[in-house]
Amino acid sequence: MKKRIVTLSAVCLAALALAVGYLVLWRLTGYGLVCPIKHFLSLDCPGCGITRALYALLTLDFRAMLSANLLSPLTVVYCGTLAVRTGVTYLKTGRPYSSSKTSVFDISFLVLFLLYGILRNTPLLDSLLKGL
Repeated sequence: MKKRIVTLSAVCLAALALAVGYLVLWRLTGYGLVCPIKHFLSLDCPGCGITRALYALLTLDFRAMLSANLLSPLTVVYCGTLAVRTGVTYLKTGRPYSSSKTSVFDISFLVLFLLYGILRNTPLLDSLLKGL
């Protein structure tokens, strides 16, 4: 168990260092990963704007976060939940994944993510948001 805790801690620290390093590099240079969907199809994918949204979240600018990607709060919660579930599974079993069936939570998020990806490329989403 001690070895698993050390391994999990090292993976978490490495992931955090990579994420912070990427955000700092992106903020300093303005260069980041290029979305292939945006590049080749000129469409916004459901994840477009997540880097800007995460930076806005770190600076506590919630309006900018929602402006960058409307689904970003749910994406952050989902990814955090997934990371915790994976970590707990690893600590309990020694495997980084569970062999159980995909949860309703996972499928619901995927459906919502895909619907948002479709809606954000139509005028319908803008008209719905103006009504709020």
